[in-house]
Amino acid sequence: MHLRRTAPSEVFIVSGGGAGLVPELPCGHDLPSLSLHLFGQGGKDVGIVIPTCGAAQLFGAAAAFLEVHVSEEAAADFVQQLTEARAAAVRELRAAKQAAEAACCEAGLSSHGREHTCRTTPSA
Repeated sequence: MHLRRTAPSEVFIVSGGGAGLVPELPCGHDLPSLSLHLFGQGGKDVGIVIPTCGAAQLFGAAAAFLEVHVSEEAAADFVQQLTEARAAAVRELRAAKQAAEAACCEAGLSSHGREHTCRTTPSA
């Protein structure tokens, strides 16, 4: 990633999205690449796969642009928002992992224990 301001061929305004991992495409540090699924206006969506080290450089460059062209406070706020979003996502992912490990079947997992295909009776 480079520090530069380029004009994109198309502007995609993001209104939501999700993230995941792509282990089949490791970065230069042998970490899985990141998968970003971005949703935009009018139901349009796009998927992006970016090496993990490239993503760190990209978000670092974004923070640098905020610091130099807006203010140090704006960059610090951006980094704080990243930190808070990471902490919230870690809690959510750990809870989902714990539920998956405790689930007796796929239906039990997806219904939060209300339905089962393994013939287990939900506990009261």
